[in-house]
Amino acid sequence: MITPGYPPAIGGIETHVYQLSKQIQNEDLELHVLWLNGSDHEPVQSPTDPDVTNGNIQRTEDAPPITVQNYHHIKRAIDEVDPDLVHAHSLWYSYAMAPLLLRPSALKFVVTNHSSSFLRNYYSDSALTNLKLRFAGRWPDICIAPSRELQQTTGDIASAPVTWIPNGVNVDEFSPDAETTSVSHDIEQLTEDSFVVLTTRRFEPKNGMRHLVKSIPHTAEDIYFVMIGDGSNHAELKQWVEEQGLSHRVSMPGSVPHDEIAAYYQLADVSVLPSLKEAISISGLESMASGTPLIGTRVGGIPELIDHGENGLLVQPRSPEEIAEAINRLHDNPREVKEMGTKARAKVVDSFSWDAVAERTIEVYKSVL
Repeated sequence: MITPGYPPAIGGIETHVYQLSKQIQNEDLELHVLWLNGSDHEPVQSPTDPDVTNGNIQRTEDAPPITVQNYHHIKRAIDEVDPDLVHAHSLWYSYAMAPLLLRPSALKFVVTNHSSSFLRNYYSDSALTNLKLRFAGRWPDICIAPSRELQQTTGDIASAPVTWIPNGVNVDEFSPDAETTSVSHDIEQLTEDSFVVLTTRRFEPKNGMRHLVKSIPHTAEDIYFVMIGDGSNHAELKQWVEEQGLSHRVSMPGSVPHDEIAAYYQLADVSVLPSLKEAISISGLESMASGTPLIGTRVGGIPELIDHGENGLLVQPRSPEEIAEAINRLHDNPREVKEMGTKARAKVVDSFSWDAVAERTIEVYKSVL
């Protein structure tokens, strides 16, 4: 399994690969994970985790992983492990895999196409970008897409079949009744009567955090916002909050350890996904599994999670006004919050557990071997 992200790094792909890899390894499946990482992080490693190698490559933040460095790391790992199948968690790894797939072997190649950068490139008007995508799409034996939008768009450029397998969530770890540690950041302003809005997103343009922050002045004064995550827009938006005199209603602690996130969902009354691009959001699944109703934008896979008015609310992207209206609605209707939270939890347990995701992924492996 080849991945650009793995814990302790925080993010959707990191969580997906970690949870999936723990679920699929068994006596019939020997798993090795190659983490092509651009930092000095050491991977999370315990007796129940798969074998993880940190490639520790160096690259600029937004560069797709198609470098010569990737090829050498992947080739070395394949020569050492001699796998039957390689499962990559980015379509861009096709570039590094292509020379290896031309060798006379029975090596099979599966790709999960998570990336919002893929969608950005897919919707580009550049003929060269389209050509690059189609070249990348000719190498997998089968593709996995975690949202219907990604299934459709990947199918447009891939030579192989594309199957839909959504992201998953640990429904025992994220539960209204789960035992959790206390939150690590002292949120002094919170009172027993506070209505808490949570978001766990990196402060990057695609995640729409700017629009959530700009919604705050339009919400009731007793609503408190907890915004977990760091990123390129964090300092700017924190300064804006301070300039608007809103600091007494907002906590922006940066990143927190993933094993503390469940405690924040239990603390919250509602969570928000203000995304501009999104697959099936893992943070959205974690919120719903915790019984915390979700407000999300009508983009990507979010409408596949939220049944508007039933287990959450949908709003238009880039609309601070609609976000604020949805937050105020739930603030004014505690009974609706409780009912939506119960239905959100039920939907996730039925359709998005990691057991179900792992089982379907292994079926994909069997179909190409």
